[in-house]
Amino acid sequence: VEGRGKGRLVLGENIKHIRAQVEVKGFHCSFRHASSPGRISLDGGRISLKNGKAAWRADAVTWKALRWRNAEGAVAFEDRGIEITVAKADLCGLRCTGSVYSHAGSITNSFQFWADEADLASTLMCLFGKDARIEGKFLLDSEMWAEGTKDPLKEASQGSLLFISHDGRIYRWTLLSRLFGMLNVIG
Repeated sequence: VEGRGKGRLVLGENIKHIRAQVEVKGFHCSFRHASSPGRISLDGGRISLKNGKAAWRADAVTWKALRWRNAEGAVAFEDRGIEITVAKADLCGLRCTGSVYSHAGSITNSFQFWADEADLASTLMCLFGKDARIEGKFLLDSEMWAEGTKDPLKEASQGSLLFISHDGRIYRWTLLSRLFGMLNVIG
């Protein structure tokens, strides 16, 4: 783990009743975790430790080519484990909540993504970095769960996805346009 930030430490009202509080602002941190095949970075963050609980907020959280904005959550340290909770985050117009729990060599991921009337072209450009030449609004509701020791997504994962788009148009997105072309012929 490497990073930097400015903060303050408050020990409490007097020496007999120490209740440590830590607040760090302007936090920039980058780290790797055994379960993640890439570096995770937090920029423009804030961390607050109070009464044994840690709350965090970041302007941006980056993992691989994905960048969540306006993210916040909590960190709980338990006996031989840690749980990182995402209370809210925005990924390319998709809202996100979830958690990562690591305990005794096992890692559990649980996340939800949803969007109402989001722009399909800008979301696809943000997620994949390519102009799919597609237009329209969409609704998305999805959840995923994964558990494992090395790569939870490959070891044991499940989830659901609801995607609805009306009155959109695909100008160029080869795989999807071929699939819909075949479905139109069949159905």
